[in-house]
Amino acid sequence: MEFYEEFPEIYTFSTDIKIVAKERPRFAGIARSGINGFKSVVYTPKKTKDFEQEFGLKFKAWLRHVGLDFKCESPMAMHIEFKFASKSNKNKDSSFHSKKPDWDNLGKIVCDSLNKILYEDDCQLWDVRVVKKFNDENKDQIVISFKYSQPEDALKVPRLSYLK
Repeated sequence: MEFYEEFPEIYTFSTDIKIVAKERPRFAGIARSGINGFKSVVYTPKKTKDFEQEFGLKFKAWLRHVGLDFKCESPMAMHIEFKFASKSNKNKDSSFHSKKPDWDNLGKIVCDSLNKILYEDDCQLWDVRVVKKFNDENKDQIVISFKYSQPEDALKVPRLSYLK
């Protein structure tokens, strides 16, 4: 990955998984007896919850496989690449995916999936870059690269080659 090429202590995780964007929380009303009589409950949609659980389990398995055993409370930087299966030849003209889902909802679901696994909370992420592109292979794939770093490292991070 271009973003972290110059940093030797970068960890990269890649998995084939159906890409799902973070959905908005849902609200449901529950009847109750008493003065108010009605209580609103907020819940995470099943599709979002299932993805977060599956992605988290795959990441935990990878951590065990590569022999990493850490959940850090230090600041982190992360690069997330979403590679969408290219189902038609018309997508071959552009390697970048500029349709729905939005990049922020994609990034958020991955970051939330790694809470309590890679870091205590995703508020520790001070630099996150999300790229959406088409995969040369006909499958969805997510690749994340991350490093523990301090914000002053931002001056050392190279610009992505396609932004030059």
